[in-house]
This record gives sequence, C-alpha cells and structure tokens, in this order.
Amino acid sequence: MESQLIKDYQITASSSFNGDFATYGPQRARLNLASWPPGYRANPTMLQSSWIKVNLVTEKVITGLATQGYGDTAVKEWATSYSVMYRSKLGDLLQITSMQGGSKVGYSLKSISV
Repeated sequence: MESQLIKDYQITASSSFNGDFATYGPQRARLNLASWPPGYRANPTMLQSSWIKVNLVTEKVITGLATQGYGDTAVKEWATSYSVMYRSKLGDLLQITSMQGGSKVGYSLKSISV
C-alpha cells in the first residue's frame, strides 16, 4: 500500500474519526505518509470493532504486513493487535492460520513518546 500500487478505491474501513472519511479515511492507511493527516483514524468509540478491507482484485501472495501509529505524537493511537482475514473463492470470510492450524494474530509494539 505504501507504494500506491493499491489504489484508494480498493481500501475501505468500518469507520473514520468524526465520520470524516474524506480526511481520515482508509486511503490514509499507508505507511510513511508525508502529507497531513499522517494516517487513518478510526472512530474512537468503535476501536474494538474497527476494520480495514483491502480489495486486491486478483489473487496475490502476501508475504508481510506492517503497521504504524497515526503519525502525530499528540494522538496516542495505534493498533496493539489485529487479525488478517481473506475471502475464499466460495465467498467465505476466513482467518489466516498458522501451519499448525491455529489462529494467527499480529501484534504491534506500543511506544509512547516522552
């Protein structure tokens, strides 16, 4: 996503800060943005159920996933855990699992600026 190969219209989200998708929407969920706002912001009242969906259009092999905080040191918001799901060819939404079949959950490190 950082490279812009995935277009804005391919990225959707469950919510945005103040309901302002144009400013804080999922198109801002890219690493290392140089323009304001510095990232995607979900609605703070819906953080536990927030999601971002990326439509890759065609079948792809994903080899890594990275997250970062909002990008503004005044805003202490970042993901501390997440799961990755995909839609099967039959249309089922399935969670990525480990080689042993267990759920895979990603974790981000919490860091606080001082």
